[in-house]
Amino acid sequence: MSVFKEEGVENVFDVHGLRYFLQVADSGGFSKAAAVLNVPQPTLSRSIRRLEEHFKARLFDRNGRGALLTEAGESFYQHGKAILLRLEQAQAEMAEISSNPTGSAVLALGPVAGKVLSSVVAERFLKEVPSSKLRIVESYTGFVLEWVANGRVDIGLLYEDALTPTLKGERLWIEEPVLVSSSTHAFAGQESISFAQLENMPLILPGRPHGLRLRIDEVAAELGIRLNVVLEVDGLSGILDLVRRDVGCSILTPPALYGYKHDADIALTKLRDPVVSSTVVAVTSKQRPMTNTVKALLQIVREEARKVRSTGFAKSDPVRKPDNVEILQPRIAQRSRISRS
Repeated sequence: MSVFKEEGVENVFDVHGLRYFLQVADSGGFSKAAAVLNVPQPTLSRSIRRLEEHFKARLFDRNGRGALLTEAGESFYQHGKAILLRLEQAQAEMAEISSNPTGSAVLALGPVAGKVLSSVVAERFLKEVPSSKLRIVESYTGFVLEWVANGRVDIGLLYEDALTPTLKGERLWIEEPVLVSSSTHAFAGQESISFAQLENMPLILPGRPHGLRLRIDEVAAELGIRLNVVLEVDGLSGILDLVRRDVGCSILTPPALYGYKHDADIALTKLRDPVVSSTVVAVTSKQRPMTNTVKALLQIVREEARKVRSTGFAKSDPVRKPDNVEILQPRIAQRSRISRS
């Protein structure tokens, strides 16, 4: 049951008062919130006091270490976040349909998705949404996930197995890692090898923060295989240069090799027993408004993802038509999709 009365709600606060309350709650105290908002602390105190007087409920427990939300404060915090999000979405949409739209969007993606999509998405966005601005950020999956969750970006492209229960994603394509070797390597002429044959092979892999590296190590541990990683290189060009020199082999996903299909100095060999696949998804932030600009960007990403699937560098879900897009609720325990064939 709500502790708040409905009458007179329209007179409770202005937008600034709501922002002040939320910032005090997020900062855990008035002094920190005042510094973030760049407003005098007495102003914050008066604003919170007006809210408490109206609701006839204490919103914060003050102590020497800061301010903590009461049960009533927790309830109002959830409503306040939703109200502010709706207000921001309304403001953004009004700006977009005005005579001088000022829409903007931020897209974050991992290195592989960035290599495949960044340029084509940016080019299409400039042509199709010329009055809006686009910012593209490339980083590892863990950072992309964090930025989506805290509202720093509008859309994030990452691996499905990194999702948390509070986030949902749209499937874009499925990747199956392959062994990448020099054209003179012993395995170069083979169509496939078992995962167990990687043991003791000199490997050049990305460092552990990389999502693909974590999955490779996870599968190796499940099989009881010790991988011989001689070098860790966090850069595709560096890895491929070393592979061409036959310093070692690497394990990469085909989309990472987008543009290297006709490189005569490298060879691709499929991995089996097990076949490991990872699904790339597009996730939208619940902390940012879904404006027309963001919707347009998401549609461009979807359409370009279909083209990636059509090239053969990635796959669509075999149980679903390629152009279908499904909203997922992932299972946390499922780190990667593993099948034996």
